[in-house]
Amino acid sequence: MRVAPERLVISIYERGLALPSSGWSPKYLWIRLMKLSTLAVDITASKIWFDEENLWVLLRDGRQLSVPLAYFPRLLKAAPEKRKRYEISGGGTGIHWDELDEDISIAGLLLGQGDLSSLRKAT
Repeated sequence: MRVAPERLVISIYERGLALPSSGWSPKYLWIRLMKLSTLAVDITASKIWFDEENLWVLLRDGRQLSVPLAYFPRLLKAAPEKRKRYEISGGGTGIHWDELDEDISIAGLLLGQGDLSSLRKAT
């Protein structure tokens, strides 16, 4: 499911995340998210792998990204052979584990987002 940037701004504003203390207006945040979503289109994964504590992502531009498995409890708890059963989706914009019911966006990784399922349950 894709969330329109303006809906994300409203959601962030409604939850009181970042806006009151940072002084960001919803309009400013919306503009920042639009720029970010435009940039994120060009950032795609070509390969992933794991070590004992991290998920590693090779981006098509040659950069490597390491993210602690602790950010994704389902991956952390999964057996190594289940972690290997993934699909790079959306032309490289996401990673999907059907057996684990886990989906991770590359843009979200670059933003430092971990598992958001607790937020989805709250809404």
